[in-house]
Amino acid sequence: MENTSWSERITEFYQRKEYRPVQVFILVNKNNEFLVVQSAKEQTIWSFPQGGINADETLMENMVRELQEEVGILNLDFESIYFAFHEAKVDFDSFRQGERGFIKGKYYFFTFAKYTGKKNLIFNPQEVINIQWLTDQDVELIFNNMNPEKRIIMEETRRIVKQLLTK
Repeated sequence: MENTSWSERITEFYQRKEYRPVQVFILVNKNNEFLVVQSAKEQTIWSFPQGGINADETLMENMVRELQEEVGILNLDFESIYFAFHEAKVDFDSFRQGERGFIKGKYYFFTFAKYTGKKNLIFNPQEVINIQWLTDQDVELIFNNMNPEKRIIMEETRRIVKQLLTK
């Protein structure tokens, strides 16, 4: 799949119906704090903003749509966007298999960007019940509540982001 375009890869996920493609947005502000959201569906869970990629969406279109839906970013106040700098898959527990038509789990595309916006973010209470900008140490603490498989992925992702921040 090395020479396959993003749209072809997303189409392939929908054709196979195994892993749901999801983009995770790691946004860092001028203070090198990370944006995290508290899920409205699973209120004990804090994570980076994320959302399913529709079959007909590019990664940029998905980023614009999801960040507007979840945290009210209406334009692209970003610099240094790294689309899909890291990828990982997570298998569903048996009780979640078949969720949203995908039988195995989720396939995550991690995107990093520096947020340069000046306005306060406004979250959609149907998607998110709280948002915060947190230091890397605080992010590590809240991710301790994740399932171990996801936590390992998030730790690896944060390690890569730290390298990107030094560029």
